[in-house]
Amino acid sequence: MDESGFRLVAEWRNKATHDLDAARLLAGAEGGRLLDTAAYHCQQAAEKMLKAALCAVEVHVPRTHDLVVLVRECAQYCAELGALLPQAALLTPLATLYRYPGVGSPDAQELDEALCAAEQIVSRVAALLDEGRLKA
Repeated sequence: MDESGFRLVAEWRNKATHDLDAARLLAGAEGGRLLDTAAYHCQQAAEKMLKAALCAVEVHVPRTHDLVVLVRECAQYCAELGALLPQAALLTPLATLYRYPGVGSPDAQELDEALCAAEQIVSRVAALLDEGRLKA
């Protein structure tokens, strides 16, 4: 991978980390937990980290919010990422589910599950990137 490829992977990772940090902050925000927005950032963190993985193996990054699609694509290059399908399935709807009026907000337990799933995806992909196990 050339230097611009390394920079792009780093940028995806940075954005994923920011989204996960935002989800954590919003989940415990002073004056009330912002659960709907925190849930969205959980999905975004996982999506961006999976896209970092695809950049690392130098394949086209699809324009999708469907984490199941992204995990399946990543698993073609690192089979163990296929184990993240349950987390991907849990998080995928959060890209849009709570973003509009009339649908309410997740409860605290749902958000805790989303945070856990996002943390699992982010940390597993980060570890594989750090170990050099995701490369073309």
